[in-house]
Amino acid sequence: MSEPDQPAAPHPPHDRLRAFALGRLDRAAGKEVAGHLLRCRTCLAAAAPLVQPLFAPDPVDPARYDFPLARFRAALRREIGRRRRQRTAAAPRPSAQALLERLLPPGPRFGERAWRRCERRLAESWKIRHDDPEEMLQLAGAASLVAERIDPATRGPRALADLQARALAALGNARRVANDPQGAERDLLRALQRLDTGTGAPLVLAEILKRLGAVYIAQRRFAEARQILGPALCFYQKDGKDHETGEALLHLGLAAMYDAAPQEAVDHFLGALPLLDANREPKAIPFCLHNLAWIWADCGRFEEARDLAWQCRTLFAAFPEPLIQVKLLWLDGRIAAGLGHFGRAEHHFQKARRVFLTRKLPYTAAVVALDLAALWLQRGHTAQARALVTETIETFGLLHIEREAFMALALLGQAVRQDRLTLAILRSAAADLQKIER
Repeated sequence: MSEPDQPAAPHPPHDRLRAFALGRLDRAAGKEVAGHLLRCRTCLAAAAPLVQPLFAPDPVDPARYDFPLARFRAALRREIGRRRRQRTAAAPRPSAQALLERLLPPGPRFGERAWRRCERRLAESWKIRHDDPEEMLQLAGAASLVAERIDPATRGPRALADLQARALAALGNARRVANDPQGAERDLLRALQRLDTGTGAPLVLAEILKRLGAVYIAQRRFAEARQILGPALCFYQKDGKDHETGEALLHLGLAAMYDAAPQEAVDHFLGALPLLDANREPKAIPFCLHNLAWIWADCGRFEEARDLAWQCRTLFAAFPEPLIQVKLLWLDGRIAAGLGHFGRAEHHFQKARRVFLTRKLPYTAAVVALDLAALWLQRGHTAQARALVTETIETFGLLHIEREAFMALALLGQAVRQDRLTLAILRSAAADLQKIER
């Protein structure tokens, strides 16, 4: 790169002449220095050891005239190649955090007003978690950005680290709600790192662990979920936080249920029920009862499952979301089949299957179809059951299913082809696929 001109000096300085002799000046600057040397005998004489061979009237090797120009051309070719590679190389996609940070150019640190604004956005983000996941994510992201710009002197660096950890945890939880478990895990792990420099508040740590446990459940990492939810439960119990303790037990129950530990799951759900606060989380109690009813139906305790399902319908009446109602209908079908009410069960399965298809949930609809096929097989309608299983396997084949689901379907398909389809094989495959669906 050429050095800046010095208008006050009539002659080029020595270091500029040296750069010219080595071919390090750009074309315009080199032309200016060369023109000056051709006009100024004083500078040419002073710079003789450096540049006189380029301007001497005596015959010299022509290659020496081209040395600065050759260096310049080589540098130019390297720069052109570098820019061409930059254009052709696939640029990494910027993260959402980086895009948001571009909207907030570097500026002065914020103070107390920004701290309160961050707290307010965190509260607003949590309030709309059931109604608007996208807005929840935007508010949590804005809170995290504001927290990163607050001056540590506002309330102290350790208190600020706690706030930043809480904001990152809220952002991670919002990503989980928005179906981005990988992004959620990344933000929650960052929250744990940030908390290392905070006040060591156990409840903040417990909240991060609880949310990370929910992410691990979504990723079907059930053993890891149970491992980190245990300390969160202890922190909440020690501090006397009943509702939070109930939520931790509810998450532990889910992890145990999906990890094929039904009795442990039942214990956690029963422990959570008296602690959950319906005013703070209206869906928590009916959700807990629904999972209990599902486990008892799986274990053949259909009378208890029927009673709980009735309570679920009463409590969920305040939440008319179609997916909640159709899952209750599916549960009713499984209970009716277990109690021998085959006509009622078939009606519920058929209706639930249609609703899931209408809601563009083909995987769940296919799992319901396997319950219907098991019902037909149980009633002796073998040809209908085999035809529905074959159709369902074809449906799964059109979906992007995971390895566990593929293995369950492979065994089911082999049983159909060999005319060895039994109720036990069908129910086992349906249970495996249902666990993955959840």
